[in-house]
Amino acid sequence: MLQHLAAESSLPCCFTMEEILDQYGREVWYLCLMYLKNRFLAEDAFQTAMMKIWEKRSTFRGDSSLKTWVMQITANTCRNVLRSSWFRRMKTFLPEEVLFSIPASDDAERREVRQAVLQLPIKYREIILLYYFQGLKIHEIAAALNMKEPTVSTRLKRARDILARQLKGGMEA
Repeated sequence: MLQHLAAESSLPCCFTMEEILDQYGREVWYLCLMYLKNRFLAEDAFQTAMMKIWEKRSTFRGDSSLKTWVMQITANTCRNVLRSSWFRRMKTFLPEEVLFSIPASDDAERREVRQAVLQLPIKYREIILLYYFQGLKIHEIAAALNMKEPTVSTRLKRARDILARQLKGGMEA
């Protein structure tokens, strides 16, 4: 379906779907995976986010970077999945290892950090994901999540503190 949309690039807009997929597809996919902690949910969210980006392309005004705008749509899409009644019901019926299955990394240290990030409450996890994994600056995260910059800074500091406590045992060995 996304290829069909990319072929419609003759419509007036500032970017094509192919450009979005080439520039941000991998980052959108990773953000969905880290938000939702499930490959199948991430695939659905990825496609939904890409559809929304395409449908809303005419609303991009350039007030923020294109990356910030794309990540905002992706984060909101993932939040909607987490808030859905279907997700809440499935969370109670499926064992956590089935619902939150992410393939393991080869590097033990990266795997440990990733697991610690995944254990963070969503309000801290999303800040860490956008700051470290997507490379957004605090003002871009604030714009993407519709928050004030001091709120983002505070959550980033608290998330770092939590991660430091969680990872401290592994670093001493």
